[in-house]
Amino acid sequence: MPVGAVLEITYNVVSTVLGAVWSFIYWFYFVFLPIIIKYIAIPLFVLGVILAIAFAGGTVLFTIAFFIFIYFFIKYTIFV
Repeated sequence: MPVGAVLEITYNVVSTVLGAVWSFIYWFYFVFLPIIIKYIAIPLFVLGVILAIAFAGGTVLFTIAFFIFIYFFIKYTIFV
């Protein structure tokens, strides 16, 4: 087998493998990833922001209710 044939076969195999890798990379970054970001990542991020606001608001409301309860508890236990 001449050297040219070995080089041609090697070139064809390497170019086929690299072409497949390039096709996968293109599909992953330009087709799959935008779909995942659009339909999964952004809604989960928005839901996380809403939950964070809800938990922070609940904490603030609980703190205010706690201080009001302590105020009336001290007022009616000490000053009555």
